[in-house]
Amino acid sequence: MLHSLGRYDEAVAEIDAFAPIEAEVLGPRHPNTLDARGLRALVLEFLGRYGEALAEIDAFAPIQAEVLGPRHPNTLATRWLRANLLELLGRCDEALAEIDAFAPIQAEELGPRHPSTLATRHRQASVLRALGRHDEALVEIDAFAPIQAEVLGPRHPSTLLAQYLRATVFESLGRYDEALAEIDAFAPIQAEALGPRHYYTLLTRQLRASVLQALGRSGDALAEIDAFAPIQAEVLGQRHPATLGNRYLRANVLQSLWRYDEALAEIDAFAPIEAEELSLRHPSTLATRRLRASVLQSLGRYDEVLAEIPIEAEVLGLRHSSMPLIRHPNGC
Repeated sequence: MLHSLGRYDEAVAEIDAFAPIEAEVLGPRHPNTLDARGLRALVLEFLGRYGEALAEIDAFAPIQAEVLGPRHPNTLATRWLRANLLELLGRCDEALAEIDAFAPIQAEELGPRHPSTLATRHRQASVLRALGRHDEALVEIDAFAPIQAEVLGPRHPSTLLAQYLRATVFESLGRYDEALAEIDAFAPIQAEALGPRHYYTLLTRQLRASVLQALGRSGDALAEIDAFAPIQAEVLGQRHPATLGNRYLRANVLQSLWRYDEALAEIDAFAPIEAEELSLRHPSTLATRRLRASVLQSLGRYDEVLAEIPIEAEVLGLRHSSMPLIRHPNGC
């Protein structure tokens, strides 16, 4: 109940209080014990503690599959959560492989209109988008989203989340007007249904700011960010990946407004936390380093830009496709 209310810290504390007792009374292989471990992993995901959540899953998932069987709904739900975490950790090829392995079994066992089957199709579309396969992602969304809206209703969180995903794909395709129209159609419903402090409501506001930035409306984007960022930091915490992603976006907007010193200060405030939380090789960490190099170049601090290159080359490799952009942040 606590996790469904967005009270994630309290939820994980509650689980950590009763789960050891449950495991001792029922045994580590009992379905209830395994369910508690799955819930703990889910809450850790919402807290942005993706590595811990994945470690939790990898510890109990083999036991769960052995006890319940590989085709049991709970086993399949755990595999879905594992794919989700792999995507969040930037391991998208592994995430897609995981989905491709269990999705046919899930569709066969539960049926094509079951909410869990539809959630897996949503996850597959999300991973395809993250892999840059945007057209495939949009085809997938347009195939499952109408069924989802019919089965769950237009105000269901999962239905609204599919609209969010569709807007992100439009943004990735450079179809910014369509992305903004999609957001403005569902965001008020989402805020009303889930509340203004809900994780998904905040993600939508962040996406809206990103789209406004892409449309050249940087002032509007900054106003949007500054309106919800304090709420996001309070709800999710300063070290949550979504909070860090929003700070990256804010720095990007400040750069586009020619407020370079403020942009650099923003980056230098959150970048060390991001590298610590996500790792030096995570795509978000690397994107932040590239943004920092670009801001330094805008400030005319070229020696410092050049100093970034050996670090990036060590992480990515000299032959990586991003290296020319790092050497020349404007791509020229």
